[in-house]
Amino acid sequence: MGRGPRRWYVEVHPEDITGFVDLVTHPWVVAISEAIRTAFPQTKVQLCIVHLVRAALKYVTDSDSREVAADLKTIYQSATVLEAEEALTSFAAKWDVKYPTIAKQWRLKWTDIITIFEFPAAIRKAIDTTNAVE
Repeated sequence: MGRGPRRWYVEVHPEDITGFVDLVTHPWVVAISEAIRTAFPQTKVQLCIVHLVRAALKYVTDSDSREVAADLKTIYQSATVLEAEEALTSFAAKWDVKYPTIAKQWRLKWTDIITIFEFPAAIRKAIDTTNAVE
């Protein structure tokens, strides 16, 4: 079976999991988000910010990588969703000519990126990455 939503649904099927799941942070694979929502409709999904940034920087030149990373940081470290949306718009205005895919991909996954803003700033750092699990 491929890596599509059906495969991920089998792996996170609710009959196989006991307990209550409130929040799931995972890498940027969209099929996982779909499977989690299907199996656990009340669960909030947060994409791993570290994986999103790594994916964005994959095709950025070495000379631009620090600046692009710093500009992405203004998005995910914003205080509110509105501020993050404004930062994403600013990012796109600055970088879309050179790297049009980055802002486009973040917009496509926006619903699962902004979940982090539903939590207090003090715990955002704990839920913005899957690295502790990896």
